Amino acid sequence: TADTYIEKQCADFRYDVRRFECRLIVATSDRTQRRMVVGYGAEWMSAQRLLSDMSAQHQQVRQRKQPKKSTGRLSGALDPVALQRLSQMRYGLSGK
Repeated sequence: TADTYIEKQCADFRYDVRRFECRLIVATSDRTQRRMVVGYGAEWMSAQRLLSDMSAQHQQVRQRKQPKKSTGRLSGALDPVALQRLSQMRYGLSGK
């Protein structure tokens, strides 16, 4: 069963030297499983928390993939003094 698999993985993790470098987190809402997981030195989170974390990550990935809206103009990237000087240069006005 899934519970047996989780228990075996946690038991193996207990003696694994990598446990000092990485974390083993089990998502379960079962109280008995939770106690067993903690007893083996792993961490647990509720199934609801896992769903919430995954939804938040999904939202962040979607926002990063959306193309950034660009006006194609430098006016938003330059300070007002630089814009004024460029405008003067464009129209051949002296800035003196």
